[in-house]
Amino acid sequence: MNRLLASGLAFCLGLGGSFAAFSASALSDRPLVRPGDVIGQPDISAYCRATYSEPSSSILLGYDAYGWKCVARQDRLISFVKVDITDVCLAQFDTPSYAATYDDTSPFTWQCIATG
Repeated sequence: MNRLLASGLAFCLGLGGSFAAFSASALSDRPLVRPGDVIGQPDISAYCRATYSEPSSSILLGYDAYGWKCVARQDRLISFVKVDITDVCLAQFDTPSYAATYDDTSPFTWQCIATG
């Protein structure tokens, strides 16, 4: 009886250890993101389509970092909606982040930066 109990206990401990090792390896497969890391460039067109439905897109009105607008189309109505690039970063990446540009005169210098 003691042997059976000891065998069962050893099996449970081994199974628990295997599970812990598997869980740790699964967590280590995710890239570590630290505050201040650049996590990517915002996809403004994808954000506009997701936010304002499929026929919508992005457009650049004014050739600087702040000229991005969503062209929201609904029936025959077309509207130009200002884009908050931080909202794009938050929607695109599964981590708290904000948008930063390293050149205000260029619309293509936005980056998403992790906050934590």
